This record gives sequence, C-alpha cells and structure tokens, in this order.
Amino acid sequence: MIETLLGAGLLLLPFFLLQYFKNIYSGIAVIVTGIYAGVFAIGSITQLFSIFAYPVVLTLYGVILFGLFLYIKRRKFPLYRIQWKHFDWVLGALLLLSSYALYSVHASYDGLYSVLETGEFTPAENFSYTYPYYSDEWYAASLAQHSIENRTLPLTNPLDEEGPFLNFEFAFHSTVSSFFYYSILIL
Repeated sequence: MIETLLGAGLLLLPFFLLQYFKNIYSGIAVIVTGIYAGVFAIGSITQLFSIFAYPVVLTLYGVILFGLFLYIKRRKFPLYRIQWKHFDWVLGALLLLSSYALYSVHASYDGLYSVLETGEFTPAENFSYTYPYYSDEWYAASLAQHSIENRTLPLTNPLDEEGPFLNFEFAFHSTVSSFFYYSILIL
C-alpha cells in the first residue's frame, strides 16, 4: 500500500509546477507530456540494460524530478497564482463524468451482458469484472508482465519465447510496464 501511494505521489508531484505556467492548459499539456516522456525514457533505458526493478525506476524518476525542481528554483521562474474562477468547469465535469463511466463499466455494471458460449443476454446487477475486455488489452498486459518479470524490453513473445517475434509497439508496451511499476505491479 505504501509503495502504491509513493508511486502515485511521484506521478502527481510534477503538477505542483503548474504555478510556474502563465496558462494552466499549456502547463497541464507540458506536464502530462513530460510525465509520459519521463516514464517512457526511464522504462525503456532500464529495460534495455536489464535493471528494470521497482526501486531503480522510482529512484531515477525521483532524482529527475528533484533535478527539475532545483533547475526551476535556481532559474527563478516567475510564480503565478492559479485562480479557480478561471477554471474550466465544463472540462472538469467532463473528466469526472468520463471517469465515472469507465469505473461503472468495470466495477459496478448494471445491465445486460452476453456469454460467448450461449449468446444469450443475462441481466447483471452490480457486476464487477476487473480484467481486460479485449484481446489487444490482454496482449499488452501479457507483454508488460513479461517485461516486468524478465526486466527486459518487450521484444519476445511471452507465449512462445523461442519463436520469431517482431514487436512494432514495444515503446507502448515498455511504457505500460513502467506505469504498472508506478502503480505497484497490479498484474
């Protein structure tokens, strides 16, 4: 539990830099892009050198964040006050609504569902299914888990390690495995 909070905290920590941006929207875009770029770079490099382990990944991410904070403090960027009266409440409501919609499908679904074998629709009430729905999600989760277990780039097929395998999406799968590390190995 403490590791999950630490990983989530490190991922959310860069949002304290919003006070250094004149425009909150451009700040959010820069910070989210920076988080994705950092997670991808740290994950890919550590997997390339086979040192992809939770303490190494979190330490590198923390050191990079600390260096970024020191750089910003040393350069004395102007500090701006975020004014909530200028907050886009429609965007906030849209984010909350979409989060609820995603949660309700996986965590508390009420409605009809069908089973592949029978093809009949069955009513469900407060149905919970935490596993991926589609084959590409299983494929990505399998490659991410294989990458975590072997501490390498996801360049081999976890179902047939000796067969030829060309993974054109290795950057995505490497990033997914890194995010799994930040949320403490939910696989």
